[in-house]
Amino acid sequence: MAFLSRETWTSKDAQDVVLVASPSLSGTQLEKQTDLLLRMHELVIKFDLRPCVRSTYLRVAFQSSNSNALRLTVDRNVTLIDERPTPPESWCLSDDAVISTSMIARVPFSVFEIKLAGREMPDSMLNLIENGVIIEAAKFSKFLTGAAAFCKGRVPTLPYWADHPSFAVVFGNPVAKAKKVGRSSTAATRTSRSIRRSKSVSRDSTSSSKIITSEIWTESESTSGSLQNVSPAPPPKNDKSVLLDLVETKKDISGKRYFTWFPFESRKSQSIAPQRPARVEPKSYFANERTYIQWISASLLLVTIAVLVLEFPDQYSHALPTGLFLIGCAAFVMLYSIFVYFRRLHLLSSGKPYGYVDRFGPIMLGVAVLVGMGVLLLHFVGSAKSESVMVLTARNQECFQHSLNVSAIEYQPSDIVVDTNRLLIPSTSKITAIDRTTSASNGMKVMAEIPGADLEAITIVGELVFVLAEEEDASWLIELQWNGENRLNITQQWRIASPMAEGIVYDPIRDRLLVASDNLNSRNDLPENRGRIHVYDVPASTDSGLLSEVILKPTERLNGNLMNDGLMDSKIGSIVYFEGLLYVLHDNAGLVRAWDLATGNLESEWKLPRVQSTNNNVLKQWEGMILERVANEEATRVNQLRGSASPRGEYPANSELLLHLALDSPAQVWSLAVTQEKQQPGRIQLPSCAI
Repeated sequence: MAFLSRETWTSKDAQDVVLVASPSLSGTQLEKQTDLLLRMHELVIKFDLRPCVRSTYLRVAFQSSNSNALRLTVDRNVTLIDERPTPPESWCLSDDAVISTSMIARVPFSVFEIKLAGREMPDSMLNLIENGVIIEAAKFSKFLTGAAAFCKGRVPTLPYWADHPSFAVVFGNPVAKAKKVGRSSTAATRTSRSIRRSKSVSRDSTSSSKIITSEIWTESESTSGSLQNVSPAPPPKNDKSVLLDLVETKKDISGKRYFTWFPFESRKSQSIAPQRPARVEPKSYFANERTYIQWISASLLLVTIAVLVLEFPDQYSHALPTGLFLIGCAAFVMLYSIFVYFRRLHLLSSGKPYGYVDRFGPIMLGVAVLVGMGVLLLHFVGSAKSESVMVLTARNQECFQHSLNVSAIEYQPSDIVVDTNRLLIPSTSKITAIDRTTSASNGMKVMAEIPGADLEAITIVGELVFVLAEEEDASWLIELQWNGENRLNITQQWRIASPMAEGIVYDPIRDRLLVASDNLNSRNDLPENRGRIHVYDVPASTDSGLLSEVILKPTERLNGNLMNDGLMDSKIGSIVYFEGLLYVLHDNAGLVRAWDLATGNLESEWKLPRVQSTNNNVLKQWEGMILERVANEEATRVNQLRGSASPRGEYPANSELLLHLALDSPAQVWSLAVTQEKQQPGRIQLPSCAI
């Protein structure tokens, strides 16, 4: 049965072949040889192995008849024949086979092999090496030369001796062919560089050193195919380097170094293997570990950028996909760094001098970081542009700023409410009123003063006025009533269980008070959970004196998680109940949300305008707001903004909608003529002077 056949062998088949070759084998030795032959045949079938190269040469051997300590062999006229056209069942080409010139390659050197057995290199051999007569070629292989020469398309890396121009006739290097072989050849000089070796050569029991002799055979320029003898270039006199320099950079077969800018750039030219393995020191392993840690840091940087991008899902429509993309890149960088770490660890362990350069990883990492930074830049630039255009400017017919005849240091509006022809505004310990029927600077008056109180909110219930005084642990609900002098007198006050109260409004449908408080100082101090709204029954006046001993407690609390959803800072500055909807002013977020208390639906959300202060800073924290619908039959829009408000009750169809805003620092009070969308209740359209 043929060894190269595709048929599967059994142990009996392999044993028969072994016994034909060695009939004297038996027992354990026969089993070992049978198993070895069987495994060899399995590899032939698995990898479809076939004869590839035949080498022929004239050998002369020199050895003492009394000792095998030194053996010298010289192989001349080394010729390589391509055996790939061999028939499937044959080991080699037949004797009558026609061999073309393309199937033949001549090695341009004779091979001088020195085999030592427990002794040093003879001085005569060292002199030949130092004088350049012979050139050391460690691991030189005739078979490897033929396989690389005949299988150029399948061998990515040529043996290191292919760098010598004399081998151009074997490996088909047109550049080296053009140079031929001469004393001026740089590659030849480098490759034929000798060594001045010390006499302490390896003392292994058996060692072998293959030496290429000085005869260099190369093709003649004539077409006759004759050969001519050319001497090699002598080595430099003062060269003390060890054989060939370690080749760190891959080179193509023309001897030129090359590199690629892009990781996917393909090169059809083959590379040259180095003559010596790379020297690996312990610090190289530590450098590999440090590089791995740097990759992990880059992955964490991408995760950080992704978290920042995902913080703005509402402000930037592509925040979610971009954040997920960056997280995916971070995971890929993590996995890729593990792959690169172990690949380089393998290269270091095997002593390979090349393969460490990574071009794909840095490009991928740079692109991912640039994408993340670009998204953040677009977001912040877009936010800056959107804020810069929403500056409120005074303009007749649309936006009116009320004149205040008090010092800005002493006046700090915290809320606003409409009472017929005047606007009631609490400020620190005072309740002030702006008379809208006049534009004079003395139109603002003090209606009440509560020493020591920090008034934050105000609302009107019938003929009564309720204000909230803020404290850290609790707040005070103060009831006031108009007297004959058109001033407010305190009738009663209660302590309520809502700390840091910020807003109050009366719900006429359910006859109750809604109180907004700041939850920042409680156990849960996250900014997105600051805003809370409690529900209180309207307290009844008693005869127990101004200060009631009863502590009012809320009957229920509105769903803060729902009302604050999507806000980074949900602090509430003011609340307004208008035409069946609850308007919640989130002053730190700079927006208003309109809620339908009957259904719990968010009907609309709109941003408030900005105000340009005296030092050109843009302010956005409005502390109070109120909506008012007025008739427009008897006055122009300018007069409506300054006064001439319609009495409470049913308004005609041709009425106007006003938005009154109070800014605490610096103290400003504005009235805007706004419109309301019919298709979306609660959606307020600001005038052109406020957008």
